[in-house]
Amino acid sequence: MLVLESARNVSGFAIIPKQGGGGVRCAYVGHLKANKPSKVQDVGDAAFIEEEGDEETPMEIVDVDSLEGLHYRELPDNPDKPWRRGDTDGCDDPMDAPWRIEGERVIYEAAESIGAVIDDVTWDMAKCTITLSDTSKVKKKLDDYLVERQKREDAYPYMREEREAIITEDAKQVDSEGVSVTAGTIIEALQKAEDEDDLDVLSRHEILVTSPGVSNILETQKQFDAFKGFDVIVQTIDPLGSNRKIEGKLIGRDAMDTYINKKGRTVTIPNNFVDYVELPKAKREKGDNML
Repeated sequence: MLVLESARNVSGFAIIPKQGGGGVRCAYVGHLKANKPSKVQDVGDAAFIEEEGDEETPMEIVDVDSLEGLHYRELPDNPDKPWRRGDTDGCDDPMDAPWRIEGERVIYEAAESIGAVIDDVTWDMAKCTITLSDTSKVKKKLDDYLVERQKREDAYPYMREEREAIITEDAKQVDSEGVSVTAGTIIEALQKAEDEDDLDVLSRHEILVTSPGVSNILETQKQFDAFKGFDVIVQTIDPLGSNRKIEGKLIGRDAMDTYINKKGRTVTIPNNFVDYVELPKAKREKGDNML
């Protein structure tokens, strides 16, 4: 568009060429305002803002390479671990972190105190799974435990509501009463450790109590450690539905990720995208009988 006059404030018509040539047409453009010239001026390697009545103020020059948040940071213990934004509140600490070891000690001792046997404790980002192998010798009856718990709540009404563990259906079917008493005893022990020793397990983790699952599915940390170097199949799951199976050799697992070796390349799969990890069915030699 060709404007007849260039000024700071203009009202009037503009000359606009017609499409394909052949003359022009006029259009009223109303009140036009021209942009004021920029007050930022470059002088050498620095920039200045021109302000009326003030001396030129230099702007702070920031080196982009010095901004830590713009760079990928590889964790020193494992360069294959993905970069995660935000604060994980220590949930990405190593599996042998002191607070995890102390948490496991509290869990095992609480179970042993009533006769329950724990198979393993498995950590995730915001979940702690306790796999029970035997609750047949639990000393307390569920009714007795609930009475004791009610007495504690009546004696200390100002205390916060006691947290509950999540008990899987398969564990309930094995021994509903023994599992419930064990779960409640563990929660109480962790609560006491949090109140007295600042052991932040309950505040950061959901407690899941379960029983051993299918033999070819790796579920506990002990199983993942035992089958390092073995062929595994990882079934992924995600909200977008792009689920797939990834085959490779198991490198390891921690609270955040599962690692496999696929044709010499390390593949890191966040645990929240892992549906299950299974051992492939044994290949049957020709002539073998099916069991």
